Amino acid sequence: MVTHILESQKLGQELVRRKLISPADLVEAIRVQKQEGRPLVEVLAAVGPVSPAQLLAALVAAQELPVVDLKQDPIDPAVTRYIPEALARRHRCIPIRIQENTLVVAMADPENLQAVGDLQAQAAMRLQVVLAAPAQIEEAIDLFYKATAELAAHLQDYQTTGQEAPPAAEESSSTAPAVKTLELLLEQAVRERASDVHIEPHFDRVQVRYRVDGMLWEAVSLPTAIHAPLLSRIKILAQMNIAERRLPQDGQFLFKAGSREVDVRVATIESAYGERAVLRLLSRNTQLLGLAELGLLPEALARYRTILEAPHGLILVSGPTGAGKTTTLYASANALDRRTKNIVSIEDPIEYHLPGISQIKVNVKAGLTFAAGVRALMRHDPDVILVGEIRDSDTAAAAVRAALTGHLVLSTIHANDTEGVVYRLMNLEVDPYLMASSVTGIVAQRMVRRVCPDCAVTREAPLEEQLLYHREVKVPESRFTYGQGCQFCSSTGFRGRIGIFEVMTMTEAMRRLVLNSPEPGCLRKQATQEGMTSMLQDGLIKAKQGITTPAEVLANVYHLG
Repeated sequence: MVTHILESQKLGQELVRRKLISPADLVEAIRVQKQEGRPLVEVLAAVGPVSPAQLLAALVAAQELPVVDLKQDPIDPAVTRYIPEALARRHRCIPIRIQENTLVVAMADPENLQAVGDLQAQAAMRLQVVLAAPAQIEEAIDLFYKATAELAAHLQDYQTTGQEAPPAAEESSSTAPAVKTLELLLEQAVRERASDVHIEPHFDRVQVRYRVDGMLWEAVSLPTAIHAPLLSRIKILAQMNIAERRLPQDGQFLFKAGSREVDVRVATIESAYGERAVLRLLSRNTQLLGLAELGLLPEALARYRTILEAPHGLILVSGPTGAGKTTTLYASANALDRRTKNIVSIEDPIEYHLPGISQIKVNVKAGLTFAAGVRALMRHDPDVILVGEIRDSDTAAAAVRAALTGHLVLSTIHANDTEGVVYRLMNLEVDPYLMASSVTGIVAQRMVRRVCPDCAVTREAPLEEQLLYHREVKVPESRFTYGQGCQFCSSTGFRGRIGIFEVMTMTEAMRRLVLNSPEPGCLRKQATQEGMTSMLQDGLIKAKQGITTPAEVLANVYHLG
């Protein structure tokens, strides 16, 4: 500890020399370091006025160590076996490569001689320490310490010998194959930011796929011997009937991945080679987005805020499954004044719990459907009613009736675009005069992948993308931003997603068109004349801003050409 403190003082003196902290600040930081046993760099990062970049520069000068950028310097995944994940996280480090019989390790706090000693003893080889930003190291640990590698070793005996896994009844221990397999699969899914885990039995294997940023990719193949115990384990956790394999079932359970709590929604159904399962992952630690964070362009955001300010009426958010409709619904509820308004919801399921809002879950077996829930909530003096989804004529009628009797109703509906919502409501037997009187605004949306910021380059676009942009935005443009593919985006060129939107306001002109049973295209034409930006245009504007690509937009937006 004494050596560690002396080494820390070198960093402190360098920060004082650079006038980033005062001598009094250094004395106080060292006092906290002694009292709490934390590295000085961590104390300063937590409470000091010094930025991470300034700390890194001072460390380089004080320690005279080489610095690496982990977003550019490639990491050899094979060398992570020399330093266990628990040790890497404890000492904030990650092995990068072996060079001339020396293990090169990136550390956030290379002055911690005790940590260096621990790492050298664990690796049993010579160590070369280099400096890297703490945030980059944590991101690299999440990326390169794959639970799937541990899973492969865990199941090696079954793959090579064909030995049967123990039945579910024997899985009381955390080391039982099915228990450990599920745990590792879910841990890796959370690290990969997966929204869904697909477990699909085939003739000779069990395929496990993750949906990340809206795209499915294969994570691992399991031996068929583990399939039945794995499904039984999932059913036990989700409180489903483990003896029932012919009928579809659903349930849910809570899973902890490190400090993160994840709600796992389970659905099973029989297939040709046994039951398949889909596990939907909803993190309880996720911060709900505000309206400004959804990706609405300034004009569309202003238009939507105006719609939300209406005291009553029906606001509908449309798009296919996975388009982010529920996220927009929750962001809209968050934008409302929950202190002075009574906001209630009927959902199936309740995906996120919103403080200040009374949320009710649909229970079809007990007779509590969306329609019945809306009718019941009307007797609870609501100002705003959130309806999870309008999927039948009874729910549509109940939502319209609530909107017409002085309530603000927000809901989702499946339709391709804003104009398609009107025809969908007609299909659900909502009379045009009721629709014209109740609907105040419609939002249609999709999710597109973001260009990976770590490997983004601006280059000449393919000719078809240039022509598409020119046709829709009416301005020629030849260069756009693309991801080249790197270790931080799994070589896809994309990381994360953002919404693209079109927002239609039900003006008097629009109401007249609805009353006259409009021909296809005339509502969109009128909305465009009133200033609506189409989803395709919205996406292409984001492509011009370097957020996504024209090809990604076109792949996600229904377009007739």
